[in-house]
Amino acid sequence: MTGDAFQKIRRLSEVLKLLVMAIALTGGATLAYCAWRLSFDLQNFTTDIGRYLSGASLPMTFTPVAIGVLILIGCINTVIASGGLLAVWSLFDRYAHGEVFSARCGVLLRRAGIFAFAGALSSVVSRTAAILAVTYANPPGQKMLTLAFGTTELFLLLLAGMLVLLGHIMAVGADLEADYRSFV
Repeated sequence: MTGDAFQKIRRLSEVLKLLVMAIALTGGATLAYCAWRLSFDLQNFTTDIGRYLSGASLPMTFTPVAIGVLILIGCINTVIASGGLLAVWSLFDRYAHGEVFSARCGVLLRRAGIFAFAGALSSVVSRTAAILAVTYANPPGQKMLTLAFGTTELFLLLLAGMLVLLGHIMAVGADLEADYRSFV
């Protein structure tokens, strides 16, 4: 690979690291805002959450257990998103420092794919669990269970599988290269 190609990879990696930083800062600000709303504006916050979850006017009961479930779902999704962002940040950092084809980059690529896979599954399960939690205390006939799986989740699963496969190929390729170098 030419020096010019490495320079392009380094520049693009630095730009993508900035994008990851912007996403992380936006996510952190969103978490702080949600914590503030939970603490000081719970009534309006639950109304907004209800609109987000259903898009329609479903009867929802925000019991302390339902709010706890929503907080737990938010924490789980935050861990998944943070792990994915950390894996991608580390990968771009290695690329920016000129380490493109290494076993460690393969591991990081695979890890990013695993977090993307977990995020795709979590997007389906989280919405289902959240709607169930806020309608569980409703009277009979007003409880709701929804399950939605769309093209967004499908393509995210495909992308996740591709990242895992490419990460595995990169890690195996780096190991093979190390073996070949030991013979020469």
